[in-house]
Amino acid sequence: VGMDYKTHTAYFSSYSDKEDRKLMNTEKTPKTTIYSYKIDTGELETVYEKKKYVSSIAAKDGILYMLIGTNWELKDKKIVVFDTNTGIIEKSNIKLNIRNTSDMEIIDDKLYYIGTEFGYDGVFSYDLNSGKKETVLKQNKNEFINGFSLNY
Repeated sequence: VGMDYKTHTAYFSSYSDKEDRKLMNTEKTPKTTIYSYKIDTGELETVYEKKKYVSSIAAKDGILYMLIGTNWELKDKKIVVFDTNTGIIEKSNIKLNIRNTSDMEIIDDKLYYIGTEFGYDGVFSYDLNSGKKETVLKQNKNEFINGFSLNY
């Protein structure tokens, strides 16, 4: 789930678990559908459908940053940018080592995520304007960070 706090819109993805299990040991992917849910009105809308596995979504002003790959292993994972206002999807130059099951959030032009950077696991931020990465929380030796939520 990705939350666009400014527009009060939640974005989430779904795919057929049955089809995913059938394709699990192949290079094929079930169709993923991205929905928008307007919190103020309860309106639900399909905004994106593609045969790519969408693992994580972060949203700001109707722009979705999505971690996608060919299948559930995300061997070829990359960030794509999808403008829900225009329907245009673009590959991005953002290179982040995001955990496949990671949460992502955007606040004040910074993308926050769980992953591996600088040789260790943790929570990191990526400045969408400058491209600078910073450590927010370094994972300790006997811990596993499995999620976070940003509220403001």
